[in-house]
Amino acid sequence: MSDPHLPPPPDPPPPTPLPAAGEDRTLPTVVYVLYLVGLINGLTAVIGFIIALGSRASAGPVNETHYRFQIRTGVGVLIGGGLGLALCIVSLPLMLILVGFLVLKLAFLVWGLTAVYLAVRSIVGLVRLNNGEPYPNPDNWLL
Repeated sequence: MSDPHLPPPPDPPPPTPLPAAGEDRTLPTVVYVLYLVGLINGLTAVIGFIIALGSRASAGPVNETHYRFQIRTGVGVLIGGGLGLALCIVSLPLMLILVGFLVLKLAFLVWGLTAVYLAVRSIVGLVRLNNGEPYPNPDNWLL
């Protein structure tokens, strides 16, 4: 018999959403890992970006959010890398008047922040994918 003065038991937590039937998480995981390895050599990040672009159209609902997130991450990294490269090129003639060294430091700062951006977004996306969750806001530039 139950005591009428006790509160009812709490509801069980909702189940974690799993990918749709037939939706494999291997390829989005590979893209995230290629992005992380791209921090060392750069080329694998480009390969991961191309894979994400090519796989988005045929992906299921969970993987599609991750591919959109990966594409947005790749575009952000391309913008950051391009900005750093432009600053580096501009710094070369400015080194004659010693201002170029400051601009070059700024270029390295932009590249460093771009690497942190890539690492954080890749790790957060990888964790969400590992939990079987769709990415909640894949079109966001931050997290």
